[in-house]
Amino acid sequence: MKARLRRRKKDTAPDPVESSGPHFISVIYEDVRHIAGPIVDNLIESDRRAAARLLDSSLYFMPLLRALQAFMEHFDRLAGLDGLDPDIAALFRQASGNVYDGILACIYTPGPRVMDESRFLMEVEFLLYDLAARPESLGEWRDAEPHRRNQNFGFGKLRARRERDLGVEPTEVLPDRDEYSVHSANVHPRPAHELMPPDETPDARRTHLMVDLGDLFGHATRVASAAIPAVEVFLDAFDPAAAVHPAAPEDPEPFERATRFVAEWRSRFSVPDRPASVPIKRDTAASIQPNTPE
Repeated sequence: MKARLRRRKKDTAPDPVESSGPHFISVIYEDVRHIAGPIVDNLIESDRRAAARLLDSSLYFMPLLRALQAFMEHFDRLAGLDGLDPDIAALFRQASGNVYDGILACIYTPGPRVMDESRFLMEVEFLLYDLAARPESLGEWRDAEPHRRNQNFGFGKLRARRERDLGVEPTEVLPDRDEYSVHSANVHPRPAHELMPPDETPDARRTHLMVDLGDLFGHATRVASAAIPAVEVFLDAFDPAAAVHPAAPEDPEPFERATRFVAEWRSRFSVPDRPASVPIKRDTAASIQPNTPE
C-alpha cells in the first residue's frame, strides 16, 4: 500500500517550473478577473481580434506565412555556418528573431510594432552591405559604445555610403530614405486623421494584414540579398567556385511562391513598382505609402 502511494505521488509530481502553468493565457482569464479587474475584458477582446487575424492569415496569406517561417530558418542556418564571423552571425540571428517578432505583431499588435520590426530589418540590410563593402570597419562597429554607434553607423550614414557604392546620382537618393522615414514616423504619436484602425471591418483587417505581412516579407527578402556579399567576405575559406553559394536558400520554393503572391496582389490593386532611386527633394508623404509590400 505504501509503495502504491509512493508511486502515485511520484506520478503526479508537478512539472518543472519552466513548463508549469496553463498552456494558454485564456485559461486563467476567469481566475484572475476578480484580481485584475476590467482589464481582463480588454485582454479577452484582444485575443478575439488576434484569433481573427491568425485565421485570416492562414486562409488568405499562407504563402507569406510560410515564406516568413522559411526566412527565419534561412537566417538561423546562416548564423550557424562554420567559420562565419560571430558578429555577422549575430546579425542573422537578430534578423530571424525580428521576422518572428514581426509576425507576432501582425497577429497580436498590428500597427506601429510591425513597422518597428521592418525598420530593424532595413538597418540590418544596410549594415550588412556596408560591412561587406568596408570589412575593416567591422571592428569599429563592434567596439563602439552603444550610445555612440549610430554616429557612424546610423541608417542615414549607412544609406549615404550605399548610395555612393551604387553610384546613385547626386540629385537622387534610394527610396529607402522615404520608407525608413515613414516607418519611423508611424511609431511616434500622431494626430487623429493619421490613425487607421486595422480591424474596423473584415476587409480592412485583411488589407492591413496583407500590407504588413507583405512589407515584412519584402524586408526579409532584402536582408537575404544583403547576406550574399556579407557571407562572401566574412566566411572563412569562402569558395567562389562552389556549386551552391553558402548564402543561397536551401529551398527557394517558399520565397518564389510568396513573391508571385505579392506580385499578383500589387497588380490587382495597382500598387506602383518600387523605383531604383527618387529625387532628393520631393513630397515624401505623397510618394510612398507606409508598409507597401516590396
